[in-house]
Amino acid sequence: MLGTELVVSVSCPQIFKRPLIDLPERGCLNVHGALLPEYRGIMPSFWMLANDEKRAGVSIFFVNEDVDAGELCGQRAFEIPPGEALDAFLRRSKTVAAELLLDVLEEVEKSTVSRTPLDLSAGSYYSWPDRRAVQRFQAAGRRLW
Repeated sequence: MLGTELVVSVSCPQIFKRPLIDLPERGCLNVHGALLPEYRGIMPSFWMLANDEKRAGVSIFFVNEDVDAGELCGQRAFEIPPGEALDAFLRRSKTVAAELLLDVLEEVEKSTVSRTPLDLSAGSYYSWPDRRAVQRFQAAGRRLW
């Protein structure tokens, strides 16, 4: 991996350590399926639907060694239609994320990318859904597909 300019991680469930973070010359990006610092952690799409959110989004950030933390360099929001299934929501979210990533990569290439530290005290964190969360998801009228 010598000569690596940039690492891009998409919804990675692992925490990167300093050797990987420091390896690429231009940084290490992560694409997260929520408007950070809200919905940090695992399965943000599930949690947004379970919480009956009306608006969602994606974020791209330069990682550090903390969970879904670092410096934000791109976000894009979109509406969640009533009754949208998780599968459709995920597909749409990934499309929005891919479009945003192309924009961020262009900014990285031009050295014009912005870097704003995430304020984790203002956000939320979610772990694996439990039975009550699945019931809340269903009660909100959501389904898997």
